[in-house]
Amino acid sequence: MILDSKKAGQLSPGDPVLFRGYRVGSVETSSFDPQKRTMSYQLFIKAPNDRLVTSNVRFWKDSGIAVDLTSAGMRVEMGSLTTLFGGGVSFDVPEGLEQGQPVAEKTAFNLYDDQKSIQDSLYTDHIDYLMFFKDSVRGLQPGAPLEFRGIRLGTVSKVPFFASNMRQVFNDDYRIPVLVRIEPERLKAQLGENADVGAHLTELLKRGLRASLKPVTW
Repeated sequence: MILDSKKAGQLSPGDPVLFRGYRVGSVETSSFDPQKRTMSYQLFIKAPNDRLVTSNVRFWKDSGIAVDLTSAGMRVEMGSLTTLFGGGVSFDVPEGLEQGQPVAEKTAFNLYDDQKSIQDSLYTDHIDYLMFFKDSVRGLQPGAPLEFRGIRLGTVSKVPFFASNMRQVFNDDYRIPVLVRIEPERLKAQLGENADVGAHLTELLKRGLRASLKPVTW
């Protein structure tokens, strides 16, 4: 299999390839692809484990220890003993997806930074909203969660956001535009498959719903 990554130094030849903690292969080569402008890694999955690789699997960098700082605090994940000191790559079918179909040799996949980023990438359907803040947006980064009373609704897309057709005036009431995306698929369990999330939000905005920045607390 081929893995593409925009980051260098993610994997090295000899690193293990894992499926749910079990070693099923290894990284054979790593090289830079000047046409794609990405790092390219070739993996070898031993038979019969090669049948585990289907069209719906995702690959992620399996570091020994991963630390993620969020608004909820610090999240620490520990990989398997195999990757604790050297690292490696893991793959599986994300929760909620079908098993998928078998793939041919040298099929290319993207390499994700971690398992959490894979789950976030599954929410492809989104509604964009533009928010304006009078207060400082220092510390707010793309990828930060957008929450309603502790329930995640979406993700911050761009800070600050300036479209080519936007005209901003610097005065005492100057506000910083922030682009966010509401991801309706996150709410299917609560609202139902056919719920009109956009209509729900419009109604809430009419009733005074407003956004505010919340610092990380420990």
